[in-house]
Amino acid sequence: MYPLYQRVSQGENFSMYIYIEDVVELAVLELHLSSPSNVSVSTMTPGTILSSAPIFYDTINSTDGTMELIATAENFTGYTGSGVLAKLTLSALSTGLDTLHINNTSILRNSGNAQINLLERVYGLIEVIE
Repeated sequence: MYPLYQRVSQGENFSMYIYIEDVVELAVLELHLSSPSNVSVSTMTPGTILSSAPIFYDTINSTDGTMELIATAENFTGYTGSGVLAKLTLSALSTGLDTLHINNTSILRNSGNAQINLLERVYGLIEVIE
């Protein structure tokens, strides 16, 4: 997540980015994100890695505050490197401190359909002030 910490005013719109680092042959991903209770997610758009993805599907569930991002990398040989997966546009609803994080149910696979393990799950901390 970038930035790792954001302090925003109630009613303000802001962005957070989901990054990956040092991935080898990313071909398919299914990210499940949990949204903080003090914000709402307006949009989720592809980042540089997924900008020309043949499949990009995003769901924002306003009822339980979860988000899903399902995509394939640019081609079936897979993406290797680091970069932005997606940009989230959010609105600050109520004051408080909460986190945006990737749930354990998320899956990343390489071009051989083998699972890529997430070594470190970094969360974004969002503080909404009056």
